[in-house]
Amino acid sequence: MRLVYATFHNPYWQIATVWDVDDVYSVRPELNHDQAMKVLLEIISNHDTEIGINWEVLENTADYLYPKSGSEHHDIDTQEWECI
Repeated sequence: MRLVYATFHNPYWQIATVWDVDDVYSVRPELNHDQAMKVLLEIISNHDTEIGINWEVLENTADYLYPKSGSEHHDIDTQEWECI
């Protein structure tokens, strides 16, 4: 599955909140770029509109994928992505 994320929206009809790897780094500074992108991709792939995306979701997803201390590592399927 190839995910394509548009870098635009129509401000007359839509609103958008942008989360990026720097936000992931703020909760888990030791992650590299690819790991931070996997966190964001996991979040968007399992987005719950009742909860939304927030700092707790970022931190919990990062901790799930990349546990801080000796816990079990949970890897997700690597998906191709491209920004247009």
